[in-house]
Amino acid sequence: MKLLTAVIAPHRLAPVTAALDGVGLRATTVATAQASGLQGGQKVQHRGVEHRDQRCVRLEILVSDLDAEVAVGLLARVGGPDPGDLIVWTSDVDRPTIPKALAGASATMSRS
Repeated sequence: MKLLTAVIAPHRLAPVTAALDGVGLRATTVATAQASGLQGGQKVQHRGVEHRDQRCVRLEILVSDLDAEVAVGLLARVGGPDPGDLIVWTSDVDRPTIPKALAGASATMSRS
């Protein structure tokens, strides 16, 4: 299994998640991150002071080894043509586990 981690521009989140859903990759974790990329953020005025908005979105997707290449290609195509809109890296996952307490809770939630 592979853990794909992608950092994308916030305006690319909806197209990326829609494309991932379209190929059946729904196990995605989304978090807000702050970074300074190639573009250096956007200029924003707040209370008369100009600063750079450097927010981005971090996606984590757990996929099989076979689906990893498909997912990376999809992220590259939909994630953003501009430099700095997308960064993707992969990590090997030996054995993902779900704690016993959460396994029972997720089974109960999926039935209701």
